Amino acid sequence: MTQSQGMSAVVNEARPADAPALAKLSNLDRFLPVSVLVFLGIPLLAGYLTRTFGERVRGRQWYEARFLRRVGPIALYGLLLTVVVLFALQGKTITENPLDVARIAIPLLAYFALMFGGGFALGRRWRASSAC
Repeated sequence: MTQSQGMSAVVNEARPADAPALAKLSNLDRFLPVSVLVFLGIPLLAGYLTRTFGERVRGRQWYEARFLRRVGPIALYGLLLTVVVLFALQGKTITENPLDVARIAIPLLAYFALMFGGGFALGRRWRASSAC
């Protein structure tokens, strides 16, 4: 028995009765880095390059006054499309594991409610204007 066979035997012995669930995790291990690269890495790199070259070629004033004004709404639609695609790709998992989804969603909803409420309260306390 080679060393790698010995390691796999140890791993197999250590697996609980819920081995199929662990097999799904190995697929997640392959899917997660690709998803992060596609849905986060590429847009981040595109934004960085756009800002860098846009400011270098046309200047910061043009970039912020003209370019961002036109691209901003498109970026919002891109974010919405990304969220829709991510949920569509995970639709089966979401419907098969609603309690897992709730376990993730409830703290996120609480966080966003707390951040919105805290920001709103601070704005009222500081008498901040809502005008853009």
